[in-house]
Amino acid sequence: MENYSICPIINGLSDRDAQSITLHSFNLRPPTKKSMLIRKINEHTINDFLIKLSYETLEAIFSTDDVNKMFNSFLDSYLKIFYSSFPLRRVHIANK
Repeated sequence: MENYSICPIINGLSDRDAQSITLHSFNLRPPTKKSMLIRKINEHTINDFLIKLSYETLEAIFSTDDVNKMFNSFLDSYLKIFYSSFPLRRVHIANK
């Protein structure tokens, strides 16, 4: 917004004046297509997730005595499988 003017409106009712802004050029862009990211979760993808989890060994997780490292190792393994079984997909939303 580069082309505008502001002027005071003196109302005489209080010690504060109002202000008026006038936009001399206003560009309305056409609405953009909206999209959102979703994960497809159904019986097939859930089964894929469970199968991949069943092949995961817990040896790497329990190889340390540090609880934080154990949790981070578990979370890394879990999220790797989760993201591969339920990848993000972009879908476009129709304007109504």
